[in-house]
Amino acid sequence: MRALRSLLGAAALLLAGFGLVWLSRVPPPWPVLAAAEAPSPPDVRVDFLAVGRGHSVLVRAGSTAVLIDGGAPEAGQPLVDWLQAQGVDRLTDVVVTSPTDEATGGLIPVLESLPVGRLLDGGWAADCALYRSLLAVAAHRAIPVQRMAQGGAVDLAPGVALHVLLPQAGPPPPASDSLVLRLVAGGVAMLLPGEMGAAQEAQLLRASGGQLHAQVLEVPRHGGPGSVGAGLIESVRPTVAVVEVPEGDPSLPDVAAMGRLAAAGVAVLRSDLHGSVAVTTDGTHLDIRLEPSPNPAAFEPGVAPVLSCTQGA
Repeated sequence: MRALRSLLGAAALLLAGFGLVWLSRVPPPWPVLAAAEAPSPPDVRVDFLAVGRGHSVLVRAGSTAVLIDGGAPEAGQPLVDWLQAQGVDRLTDVVVTSPTDEATGGLIPVLESLPVGRLLDGGWAADCALYRSLLAVAAHRAIPVQRMAQGGAVDLAPGVALHVLLPQAGPPPPASDSLVLRLVAGGVAMLLPGEMGAAQEAQLLRASGGQLHAQVLEVPRHGGPGSVGAGLIESVRPTVAVVEVPEGDPSLPDVAAMGRLAAAGVAVLRSDLHGSVAVTTDGTHLDIRLEPSPNPAAFEPGVAPVLSCTQGA
């Protein structure tokens, strides 16, 4: 029996050696323990898109495609063109993590151009012009709108789901409360906190008991001041952090926030430096590649932001 265990241990180390090429195969930073009867997830691809102001994430699993946010208004048509070039002719769900213009603006052309199964949002009590326009487009196209809250989940495929960690269920949340999501595919997880501020970060840590392990962390609020605290980094223990940084804003990302990630040994990929980031997982390993942004010419720094609804920290 001891010899068999030694043989199995050697085989595991040998297999692990195939997963250490940076930007090609990135292994989880801790052992993945899964029940024998758990379904093996299909390959899941997550694109963190460089859309200038705001952020946008496309999740594909099997025949399911879910778009999370769409960037600011100028990102809308380039985003539609990119989706169609990718062969995405239908979106199972569109998720809005914040009622701000930088999340909703680019989604209006998406809803107008592609079939969408559902629009999922936080049901905010917010007087945001583009958010209201987005809901009006959904109503006009007979797209069901469903409010998401803590404990909810969206099943994408066997073994693949988006879990809603915040906001809590109850009265409609204020505009400052973002949908905080955690994508789980087999033994791999990605934390997608949207525009989560410091107050929500503290709430998330309390609610989770510090158990937020995820190999990939999307840094909230473009890496602005206080966007990623030491407690969050310790709880998530990410291998990779993706930061959507608007071009032409010298204040982003915050030096202290990036320093905390560097001190924890987290590899940081920035949209303003690296373009879009494509992450593929089989439920055990990550394959990370840098991709061109949907349309860099559409996101010149000279485009003046016109925001009718902004979000505080």
